Amino acid sequence: MPPKIFTYKQAGEQLGVSERTINRWVVSGALKRYRINGQLVLTRESLKKVNAPLNGGMDNPKIGRLKEIVRGLVEMVSSRDLDLTDEETETIQNARNELGQ
Repeated sequence: MPPKIFTYKQAGEQLGVSERTINRWVVSGALKRYRINGQLVLTRESLKKVNAPLNGGMDNPKIGRLKEIVRGLVEMVSSRDLDLTDEETETIQNARNELGQ
């Protein structure tokens, strides 16, 4: 039987994101955390709420809004004549590809 609660690390592994991203989602309110025996944990139900938007849906308004912000930032950076390293240029291109721009 799958676990009902997850540490930030376990949640990140389940969703394919970093612990830092999990923490950002908690801070933004997209994920609800609980404290059990002094440890911060997330429930399976909470993870299910963000899993659908990660797979292309935009039904979670907070995550949808974050995607809009990132999309705007990527577009802004892409439209400027900046002296970027090859790595930075590649990162921006990868973000554009993932966002479908």
